[in-house]
Amino acid sequence: MKKTLKLIAALLTLLTVFFVWVAETLLTPHGIYRLLVTVAAQPVTRLRSYAFDLWVSSDQYINTFFGGNPDTTISGRVGYHAANGRVGYALAERVINWLFYIAARQKNHCRDAIEPAEKY
Repeated sequence: MKKTLKLIAALLTLLTVFFVWVAETLLTPHGIYRLLVTVAAQPVTRLRSYAFDLWVSSDQYINTFFGGNPDTTISGRVGYHAANGRVGYALAERVINWLFYIAARQKNHCRDAIEPAEKY
């Protein structure tokens, strides 16, 4: 029963984070700017790094909004806690890894996002 409640809480948290991230991306001026830069950056190599930095900063902002370290991303936080046996984070890790595999063919995204020097 306790494990089931943790999984439900993790799923609700993941959905909340997802909806906040979508709203921040689609409904704020800097979110729309980030989308436009990402589209414009495709043919321009030097803009790709800038677009990547914009996405990382947004990810760190949302992680901070949900009580995380402002210098880490949601993926790094999830990967760190999943690696340390936190059940809810393991579920979130599977979902995030699946999304990144679909979008960018990246395997094991959350564990790769862990920065050893950071506090989680």
